[in-house]
Amino acid sequence: MNVRIVARLINLPENRGVRVQTAAHPLLLVRVGDQVRAFQADCPHAGAPLEEGVICKGHIVCPWHKAAFAVDSGAVREPPALVGLKQYPVHVHDGVVSVGDEPLTAESVTPPADARCFAVIGAGAAGAAAVAALKRHGFAGRLLWIDREQRPAYDRTALSKFVIAGEMAADDTPSLLDEAVNVHGQVQRLDAVAKRIELADGRHYHYDAALVASGGQAQPLDIPGAALNNVFVLRSREDAARISASAESATCAVIIGDSFIGLEAASALRQRGLVVQVVSRHAIPLAAQLGKRIGAALRQLHEANGVIFHSNTEPERLDG
Repeated sequence: MNVRIVARLINLPENRGVRVQTAAHPLLLVRVGDQVRAFQADCPHAGAPLEEGVICKGHIVCPWHKAAFAVDSGAVREPPALVGLKQYPVHVHDGVVSVGDEPLTAESVTPPADARCFAVIGAGAAGAAAVAALKRHGFAGRLLWIDREQRPAYDRTALSKFVIAGEMAADDTPSLLDEAVNVHGQVQRLDAVAKRIELADGRHYHYDAALVASGGQAQPLDIPGAALNNVFVLRSREDAARISASAESATCAVIIGDSFIGLEAASALRQRGLVVQVVSRHAIPLAAQLGKRIGAALRQLHEANGVIFHSNTEPERLDG
């Protein structure tokens, strides 16, 4: 293992991460008193530079999505990150900080044999977090992970930010975990008494414990025209691919709703040059979640970038 001098202790502020570059990769140095720890510099969730975050109450907090990691070990403490930070060996001698270029390896402990089966239904954020937690805490039984999508356990937040903006192909949406779903199919029935899961194609499985994390469905529009070919709902990778393909030849988009996803979609489609109009029941978007002041600022930002709002109203029909 190569060791490289990266800083002097006197130049490292306490409780504030500092990014340094080694020959192999960037690292985040964290000083607590006279102790220094080194971790990978970017958040494993979406690559945010962790030196722009904060260190608070023993946690390194990501600046983008507020994932939190233990300052002493890099272990994940809060999502959306599902894995911890790689940690590197640090040596401090006479005020000089040196770091090794190979990450520390956790002690390998063989868990005891476990005959139990844990079933997780759904591979969205909750299902993926559950699987990650089971693995992290050494569950050695059978893991039955079920989802109906062929390529599940992906970061859906990228759909409204990057895919429909044309910056990322739908198939390139980042995975949430290296762990893969091992059963593809539609769950038709769960018998909690018999502890049995039945799929629509006739397959069935017995379990000892089950987590239902099947997610929700977007509320459909119950108005004439809602089933037209150019009316879309955004939930899956396939939905985003259809919206992106339609945007290539479109000149105008109407977004019904001013939630997080609606506003992100408005921003993404404006980046593609479309005229974007948002129809909403609210005068100020996200006021209930973020307060009127922040909601108004978000609306002003969108309007400054050309988004047109139609507030305090809702659609009666769709034509076209």
